[in-house]
Amino acid sequence: MLSLLLVALCLALLARASAFLSPAPAFQPGLKCPTLAEPFKPVVLRMGFFDDLLDLPNKLKDSLASLSKKASASHILLKGPDGFSVLESLKGELSAASNPDVLEGAFAEKAQLLSECPSAASGGSLGSFGPGQMVPEFDKVVFGDAVGVVHGPVKTQFGHHLILITERSD
Repeated sequence: MLSLLLVALCLALLARASAFLSPAPAFQPGLKCPTLAEPFKPVVLRMGFFDDLLDLPNKLKDSLASLSKKASASHILLKGPDGFSVLESLKGELSAASNPDVLEGAFAEKAQLLSECPSAASGGSLGSFGPGQMVPEFDKVVFGDAVGVVHGPVKTQFGHHLILITERSD
């Protein structure tokens, strides 16, 4: 009889212990608190400390890709309100060139005569540069449009430009 009483006591203790080991009903999603009308919802706090780190591989890849991009271009800069119309007619004149060498020579000649930029002394040549080194309007043309073609007039804070992209490495 005593052994039966001990077994019953052990089972009762185990039942109480299992109640302490199982999660409390208040922490189970979807259960309703008797004092609240809304069900419990788990809350996820995002502090944002490491959000930028998650995108780091993509940022590094883009940065390395932009480092390998280079372009060479020449330009003719005209300041003032009549710059656009003068460059429009000049573009038509230059676009009639039969091959790239003739175009580059004619463009350099016109740049020396007309451009209001210090680069006029070198035929408008800006040398080699990477993305972000020029004003955004200029970069957009040089790194997005066709090589060996006269582009523009492009308006920037400096005035209006005709741009000749002489080479680009992607």
